Amino acid sequence: MNHQRNLEGCKSYLNSRPQISCLDSNHLGNVEARVEDWLYICCTFLTERRVLIFPRTGSLAFLQDRVRHRFGYDGGSFYHRNDNRVMIEVHKEYDWQVAKWEATLATQTTLIRLELYFG
Repeated sequence: MNHQRNLEGCKSYLNSRPQISCLDSNHLGNVEARVEDWLYICCTFLTERRVLIFPRTGSLAFLQDRVRHRFGYDGGSFYHRNDNRVMIEVHKEYDWQVAKWEATLATQTTLIRLELYFG
């Protein structure tokens, strides 16, 4: 039964240890997942929303490279919403650090969620 094989594959996937695949200049390969070391970034484009798991210490240049490589977006700057729901443009490393800091303050759990707007 092909259906039975698919269910067994799902069970083994769900029971496996979590791994996050990360490609950066310092490391290539799978990294054991520690939730507090990563950002859950929701990237909102004009026609779709995509998710990117990103290192918490990652730079703006590395983020732009990951977005360009993974989603094909090469538009330069982007925006995030602060706690007052104001859209803030991110175009310098300082802006990126502030966006991460604000997301950390707004999040009550160890998984930091950040929404970015492109386009």
